[in-house]
Amino acid sequence: MSPISITRRSALAGGLATGAAFAMPADEASAQAFVSSPGGNVKVMPAITRYIADSPAAPVPAPIRELAQLHILDTLASTVACRELEASRLGRQYAAAQGGGRIPILGSTDRASLIDAVFASAMTAHAAEINDFIPSAFVQPGPAIVSAALLLGQQRGSNGRRLVNAVIAGYELAGRIPKTISTANLSRAGLANHGIGPVFGTAAAAASLIGLDADKVAHCLSYCAQQASGSWQWMLDVRHIEKAFVFAGMGARNGLQAALMVEAGFTGVPDCLDIEGGWLRSSAFAGGEADRAYLIEHLGRRFELTESAFKRYPSGGPTQPAVEALLDLRRQLNPNEVERIVIAMPGRWQAFRDANMPALNLPYLASLIIA
Repeated sequence: MSPISITRRSALAGGLATGAAFAMPADEASAQAFVSSPGGNVKVMPAITRYIADSPAAPVPAPIRELAQLHILDTLASTVACRELEASRLGRQYAAAQGGGRIPILGSTDRASLIDAVFASAMTAHAAEINDFIPSAFVQPGPAIVSAALLLGQQRGSNGRRLVNAVIAGYELAGRIPKTISTANLSRAGLANHGIGPVFGTAAAAASLIGLDADKVAHCLSYCAQQASGSWQWMLDVRHIEKAFVFAGMGARNGLQAALMVEAGFTGVPDCLDIEGGWLRSSAFAGGEADRAYLIEHLGRRFELTESAFKRYPSGGPTQPAVEALLDLRRQLNPNEVERIVIAMPGRWQAFRDANMPALNLPYLASLIIA
């Protein structure tokens, strides 16, 4: 543990210092169902494509179904709360500029084409730091996956059961893909978990609602691999616009397009996650932290939704415990008596001391809470 020392003057005067990229520890659990090492040649495509193809009618335990419904509601609440923020307005303006359409943009009365409406809706849902997240995967799945599922489901006339099953499948991919690669490998490759997970998660949800069979799901994942991107420079974005794009709008658009293109007949590399030279077999993802087997371990029995969390406070996920502690402290003291605050936290604590983004900058958050 390392301390972040904050004086009242430095917190108020220098709360938004130089940004820094960082890596969070990934879930390093080994796959119990396989004897090969985490970095071995476990074939994942047959199981993952069959899981997504079968997801529309898959049996899901009642507690998991209820949890999925709560995450849908949480995303809708985020959408309503954020609809007037800058990232939301820009998302709607962009969608409107592309031409007409009949699909509603969530949180507004505006309409656009399906892909543009999903993009703008996802931007709206992540226009502030209030939506859900998967701490162990370092992704925020709700804005992209739920926006795409709701609007595509409406267009296709899907019932509630199928919609919820699609969302569950989406959360599985969004959580499992980054942990399969590992945050450390993604960071070394210059790729942010936040842009990688949502594109696969949205595509899985869309493929489920469209009803793609296993062979077509494989092609869909190939187009996800081609579009998986996102730089850690989002931490330098103080206006939460590029961040909303990386975390939500980009993944929603790219994942939905992958599924729609395959539905239209596009083909890709059908075993892209297994084949030598394919995306997941890249040398950048072959480090000791990678765990290929995690992608398919206990599919349909252990759910990434149980790893997902709701935000209690409108700040970045890693700052939630510190914000809660500061709020508790604020109720017990007179701010005029505070000369210095020391915050101890694990990992790359400098990122939270130096982040440009207010929602991640602990000196800034501490100054607001204690002042």
